[in-house]
Amino acid sequence: MPHNLGSLVVLIRGGGEVASAVAYELARSHFKICLTEIAQPLAVSRMIAFSEVVYDGEKEIEGIAISILAEIIKVRHSPS
Repeated sequence: MPHNLGSLVVLIRGGGEVASAVAYELARSHFKICLTEIAQPLAVSRMIAFSEVVYDGEKEIEGIAISILAEIIKVRHSPS
């Protein structure tokens, strides 16, 4: 059974330089992208990294725009 690749969502952990390059190319190929990022990103080349969305709420790199969908403040596991 063939899959419609355009309906897939690709999860990328991190939004640094390399992850942003991968996300950019996948988005240009019409994949849906979900990036995760820590509260204080460690990207060095901040102008070309989607991780900046943590600080600005939105980020665009060469026509590919992203924004924050959800913010998880704290996750706690309570022992049963």
